[in-house]
Amino acid sequence: MDGVLDMRNSDVASGIDALHHGLLTCTVMTDMDNTLAFTNEELCGIINAMFGRHFDPMDFSQHQLAYYLNADQLAKILEVTHRPEYYTTMAPDLDAIRAIRAMNRHNIPIIVATGSPHNVYEAKEKWLHDWDVPYGTLVVGPDVKDEMAKKFGPDNPLLIIDDDPMVAYTMPRPGVQVIMPGRPYNGGEWRVEGGNDNENIHGWDDILTHLGVLDE
Repeated sequence: MDGVLDMRNSDVASGIDALHHGLLTCTVMTDMDNTLAFTNEELCGIINAMFGRHFDPMDFSQHQLAYYLNADQLAKILEVTHRPEYYTTMAPDLDAIRAIRAMNRHNIPIIVATGSPHNVYEAKEKWLHDWDVPYGTLVVGPDVKDEMAKKFGPDNPLLIIDDDPMVAYTMPRPGVQVIMPGRPYNGGEWRVEGGNDNENIHGWDDILTHLGVLDE
């Protein structure tokens, strides 16, 4: 399923209009892999089992797998990551999910956007359902993050939470801010890119504070 225009679960624009009448004015767009789910932990187990390697998630100092695998190995792993079942067994980041639930309780519109292949939409949807992750819209596909971010700006701001360094480098602009969770491949430190807010972010609780949300 092409997730780029899939808005079947909510109307993001109307959610923003409603939110403008309250204290909060920001929509949140969160990634899934290595943001809501511990994807690299799952991936390490697969790589180690398939190729006799001894990877630990902390070994991933680069975001792209091509740094660690030869061409044949990379092709086999990419085949695995195109299978829907690969995405159904990942361990959740419970701190992340708790924060998303708190945002939802405060009526912050939530978009879940993942660059995974289009054909895994249903698996992603199932994972979110199984772990009771609230959201308004789920979009899946290689270009969905850029497409969704284009809908936002100074008059309807967007906060992106994403582990991908390229998202942090390329997507911030007026009205669009990126928070990058600390992962080995981005220096291990949480970072804020874009906007005028220099507040330090060190975890999901700080994101809630950043948004003016009190977790209950």
